[in-house]
Parts: sequence; structure tokens; C-alpha cells
Amino acid sequence: MQGMLQRRKTPAPGTSRVAPASGGPLPINASSRFQHDFTQLQQWGGTDDIQGEMDPREKYSHRLVVDPNRMRIDAVADFIPSSLKARKVNVTLMDAAARRIEWQLRDPGGKLISSVETSAGDPDATSRPFDLSSSLFKADFMAGQYVLSCTAYDERDLSYLHADRDFYVLSSNQSNAGFAHGPMYFSKWSIVGGGINRSLIDKHFDYEVDVELGFFPDKAVTCQDICMMQTAQILTPDGAVTDSSKPVAERTTQAQWRIDFRARDLTPWYLTRTNFAGVPEDAPDGGQQGWGGEKRREATSIDKPAGTEPSTWRYETCAICRSGADAGQVFGCATWGFTTDKDDNVDLTPRSLRAWPTDQFIETTKKWNLWAAKAPDRVAAPELKP
Repeated sequence: MQGMLQRRKTPAPGTSRVAPASGGPLPINASSRFQHDFTQLQQWGGTDDIQGEMDPREKYSHRLVVDPNRMRIDAVADFIPSSLKARKVNVTLMDAAARRIEWQLRDPGGKLISSVETSAGDPDATSRPFDLSSSLFKADFMAGQYVLSCTAYDERDLSYLHADRDFYVLSSNQSNAGFAHGPMYFSKWSIVGGGINRSLIDKHFDYEVDVELGFFPDKAVTCQDICMMQTAQILTPDGAVTDSSKPVAERTTQAQWRIDFRARDLTPWYLTRTNFAGVPEDAPDGGQQGWGGEKRREATSIDKPAGTEPSTWRYETCAICRSGADAGQVFGCATWGFTTDKDDNVDLTPRSLRAWPTDQFIETTKKWNLWAAKAPDRVAAPELKP
């Protein structure tokens, strides 16, 4: 599995209801997704609408645990409903106390779209998959981040174990967009090799994708140091992270997103690499710094993710002011990704462009900063602002 995360040298990378598990709060940035403060949660029975009445089972006091080593959901790539091939999304449940499960799918506003429960004693009581198909998304569906969750119940019929899987449901495949301070665009988005074209890439990899992003600031932009920051979620088909080593794990959110970095990197900026002497420096093969003003220059990122195993790769890349008075100003963001199968065939997934980062991006920068605060040589991400 280690080979999956290797990159080529160009470049190297309120009513409260559920008590937080020992590993932290409910994932998928639930507080902002569902407009609730989940930091003091005591329990969630799992069958009621989050904005509706509390479930009767909430008279019990118990914890709802999030632990991907005990329960996780298959990886789901971003998609456009009209091109979605119906599939069964499985849950991997490795806990003997489970007696049944409940699936829930919610839209970007937290509205319940679909709910499926099993009954204790059913042959598939703890393994029934969720049927994901285009029929779940009506013509007026809300584009954005959807969350598919699965909750396990014990012999007392109390919910105690939970897993989420986030993905973006998009209305189109965007290649460029104009924002308040300039346009953002994909200048390159292609499959270099994989499947029958495996000979086109480095012998150490079985597939590779070539992606370049750009943001061209208006003259009115005063920031003189615009760089890309990138988050990544790279999963095996059954939803496990492809790299669970300590340096990576301590910078990874419960939703399995992380700043895209190499293990020794001390800065969250995609362009900046930490050399073997421990000094951060901008690497030209990762893109270039941009700036506004009369002599404005575009900010770019160059990525060539490559691997050896079937997996789902998802990214979010944002153009942000790195330093100066405008540090943290966000100019635009893009989501993109791809999937690979056992035969190393690559499928590029739909892209989106947006003026402001997703909740996941913001949550991931906060996770990075918690790690960065532990040592003086680590560089924190700036507070993001419009």
C-alpha cells in the first residue's frame, strides 16, 4: 500500500445529542454541516431527523464512537447524477457487539434524503450495503457535499458506533470559473498512463494523472505572495486510508482528509517543500508563486499523482495569500480527483470550482495547525478570510 502514496519527483506532493468519542468529535465538520454544536453531544439514536424531534432512545446516556478501525464505509468518488452508475456502498464492520445498522444519506443542507435500517437477526443485519443510484437525486437536487452515514446498534438497541463518507454531487464538470479577484482554471487535466498505457509512466508506478491549476489575479489584488494549498483524501476501495503512518495520521482528520504533504514537510503550502536539511523552500516543479498589481502573475500548482493499487483520490486546491497584510485571503478553490481499478484503469471524476473552501478544507487546516503548534519549526496555515 505504501506505493500508492508515492509521487513522482515532479512534484512530491442547539440541542446537543452525541458525546464525542475519545478520538474527537463527530467527523465531516458536523457542527457547520448540520448547524448544531456537536462539541457537547451526549447521544444520537440515529433514526430521527437531526433538525426534528429527539429519538426516544436518547433517554439512555452513551457514547457514539467514530473509529475507522472498527467501522468504515467504502470510498465514494464525486459524481454527476446523470452519469452515476448504480452501485452498492458497503460498510466494513469489525465489532462483535453490533446487532444491526442504519444508513442515512443527507444533502448539503443536512436534509435527510434516504434512510435504511436492518433488523437484528437478519442475515445481513450488520452488512447490508447502501444502494447509491441516480434516482436519489431529483432534477432540482442541491449540488455540494453529501454525507452517507452508517450507525451500528448493540444488543440493547443503542447506537454506539458510527462512520461517515463524504462526497460531492455536482451539476456539471467545471474547467474554469471567474471569481471576485480573478479567474481560476485547469490548464491541464489528463491521464498520463494506466491500464494498457502503463508503459508511458515511471516503472515504479502503474498509473499517473497530470493536473495543473492556475489563478490569475486582477490588478487590484494587493497580495504579493499567492500560493496554492491542497488537501487530499486517498482511500482504498473499502474506505481505508492508504497511509496510516504516524507522521500522516497526526495531520489527518476523522473524515480522512489531510493537507497534501510529504512526511518531512513543515509547511502547508503546496509549492513549498522541506529539503533534507529541514529548510522549507519553494520548488519550481510544484508550480509558481503569483501576485497582483500592474505586473501581476498567475499562481499555479503542478501535480502528478501516481500509484500502484486500486484507490479513490480526491483533492481540493485553493489559491490563498501566503504572507503580508492579506495573508489568508482566499481567491478561489477547485475540487478534483480520479479513481483506479484493479487493472490500473484511471477514471477522472468531475471537477468543481468555488469562491470559498469547503468545510472539509477548513477543518483540515485546523487539524494541521494543531500539529504545527507542537514544534517551533512548523509553519501554521493562516486564518482564512474572504
